[in-house]
Amino acid sequence: MDEAYKKEKPKIVVVGAGLAGLTCAYRLFKAGIKCKVFEASERVGGRCFSIRDYFLDNQIAEHGGELIDSNHKEIKELTKEMGLKLENIGEIDKKEKNPFYFFNGQGYSCEEANKDWVSIYGKVKRDYEEVGYPTLYDKYTKRGYELDHISVRDWINESIPEGINSNFGRLLDVAYTVEYGGETNNQSALNIVYALGSGKKEVFNIFGESDKMYRIKGGNDGLVWRLYKSLPKGTVKFKTQLLSISKVKYDKYKLVFQSACKVASVLADIVVLAIPFSILKLSVNYDKANFSELKKIAINELVMGNNSKLNIQFSSRYWRKVNNDGLTYNNIGYQCSWEGSRGQLGNKGILVNYTGGKVGASYNNEEYIRQYVETFINRLDRVIPRRNSKWNGKAILDYWTGNPWTLGSYPYYKVGQYTKFAGIEGQSEGNCFFAGDQTSIDYQGCMNGAVESGERACREILEKIK
Repeated sequence: MDEAYKKEKPKIVVVGAGLAGLTCAYRLFKAGIKCKVFEASERVGGRCFSIRDYFLDNQIAEHGGELIDSNHKEIKELTKEMGLKLENIGEIDKKEKNPFYFFNGQGYSCEEANKDWVSIYGKVKRDYEEVGYPTLYDKYTKRGYELDHISVRDWINESIPEGINSNFGRLLDVAYTVEYGGETNNQSALNIVYALGSGKKEVFNIFGESDKMYRIKGGNDGLVWRLYKSLPKGTVKFKTQLLSISKVKYDKYKLVFQSACKVASVLADIVVLAIPFSILKLSVNYDKANFSELKKIAINELVMGNNSKLNIQFSSRYWRKVNNDGLTYNNIGYQCSWEGSRGQLGNKGILVNYTGGKVGASYNNEEYIRQYVETFINRLDRVIPRRNSKWNGKAILDYWTGNPWTLGSYPYYKVGQYTKFAGIEGQSEGNCFFAGDQTSIDYQGCMNGAVESGERACREILEKIK
C-alpha cells in the first residue's frame, strides 16, 4: 500500500465524461471511491451520441458510435448491468443479408468476392500467424515489423492478383479507408492483416471476426446517461476545459481548467485523462506532467480518422425489395452505406452514408448537406434501383474532424506506428492514468475500447491505493 493513501482517500479527478471517463468514475464509485469528473462540452457521452425526436416513425440513429461486435464483452456486460437491452440486428433481418458491391462500373457479387477471398486466404493466414498478436512497441515479431512498415495498399497490391485494380482489391481498399478513416497508403498493413486474418475461409467477412451485430435498444447513449445518473449528484462539471496538467510537490497534480470566463486550478492525487490524444496534443499543456518520451511521441503522432456520417431517411426501405440489407461498398464516390433503421418500427428507412479518408474529409460543411444527400442518392441509384421511394427531407450530417472536442472520428495506426509506440497509450505515468478507446490494445476505435479502458484505469487505481 502506498503510504500517502493510508490515512485518507485520495482526491481523484477524471478528465472527460465520455464513455471511458464515466465508466471509470462509475466503477470507482461502486468500489466506494468518489471522484470529480470535468467535461469540456455541455453533455456527457462524447462520440456516443444518439439522435432522437428527429426522424419520422420515431426512428433513432447515431451521430457517432453505432455497432457493437459479438466479442465486445465489456460493453455488453455493462449494458446489462445498467438495465438496458442489446438488440441483435443480425437476427432481425435474416432474409436481407446480401451486401452490394459496385466496382469498375459494374456490380461485383458476394459469390465473386467469396471466390476471390478463398484464393488469397492462405496468404492472409500465413501473415496473420507469422505476425502474432499483439504487435506492440516492446513486443513484435520479424514479420510483424515487416508488415508494420508497409501500407495497407502495399499489402493489397502484393497479396491480390492485379492489386487495387481488381474488384476485390478495390473493395478492400475502400472498405479499410472507411473502417479506419485514413487513406490506405498511410495505414499500417497490420490493420488489414489482423482484421482479415481473424476471419474464416468458408465465408468472406470483410473485417474478419468483427461482425457489428449489436446496438443498444433505445439508443447507444442510453448507456452513458445511465452511468451519469448512477453517480452522486454534482460529480460531473460541464463546460470546463482542461488547459494544463503539471506534476507538483508531494506527487500531486495541478490541473488548470477554463469555464466560461473563469480560469481555476485543481489539485489532485490521482488523475485519469479520458480525452482523445488529438485534444491532449493541441489543447493541453502537459510539458510539466513528467510523461515519458514515448508517451509524448504517441500523443503527438497518433492520428484520428476523417470519418463523416450522413444519416438520411427515405419514405420506404426499398433496398430490401432487392434482397439487400442497406450495406454497399463502391468506388463511385460515396464509399459505403448501411441501414440504420434495422429492427425499428415504421415503414420509413434510414440509410447511413459513411465515408473516410479524403472523401470523409470533404463532407465538411453543414450548409451543403442537401448537396451531399443528393449526390449520394444519385450515385446510390447506380447500385440499388430506387423505384418509387424518395428522400423525405430528413438528414443529419456529423463531420467528426470538425468537432472541437474530438478533432476526428477515432484513432488508427499509420505505417510503422505499431512497433514504434503501440501499447504505451494506456500505460500510467506516475499517478496519471489514461482511458479512452485510443488506449485500448484490443478495441481501438470502438465503444468497447472506451468501456474496457475505463474499467482498466479503475482497476489500476484501486491496485495503487489498496
